Amino acid sequence: MATTQQVQAPGGGGGGSFAQHAREEDNRRAGETDHTLHALPLVARVALFLGVPLLAGSVGLVAGYLTQLQSKRNGGKVKEINFDRDFIFPFMLALVMVVVIGIRTRGFKKKEITPLVAWPKVRRKKKVVRKRVIIDDDGNTIEEKEEEITKEDLAALKEWNEQQKNAKKED
Repeated sequence: MATTQQVQAPGGGGGGSFAQHAREEDNRRAGETDHTLHALPLVARVALFLGVPLLAGSVGLVAGYLTQLQSKRNGGKVKEINFDRDFIFPFMLALVMVVVIGIRTRGFKKKEITPLVAWPKVRRKKKVVRKRVIIDDDGNTIEEKEEEITKEDLAALKEWNEQQKNAKKED
């Protein structure tokens, strides 16, 4: 038995390779609609939530020590190392940053963050304008002026409505 194959000439043939690539890309994107990652192991979470703040606090402490050395060398007022200022403040800032990022990414499980406040979508109201257009025999349009309803017209309309109701009651 002989089988047939379709062979395309290089550079021609309707772009079959591009269409195939586009289909593969669409299929790949359809599979990624969840946008979730596997949960981080407990060790990685502890390392992330404690390691980053400890690193930031240590860098702050080293910066405080280097500032003290520099002030001793210059002969100026010696700036003492303050544990609260040099370690605790950078540690707390880094800890808050890691916690906020963790909350926004749902425990580092999502690739995309969700907004803190879901703003309502703006609904556009369509304005419908109804206009009566009269066309004469020649095809020209005759525009009517919009009529204003006056108090006299309303009174006449009410009187006519009452007459109609009375006529129905009599029948």
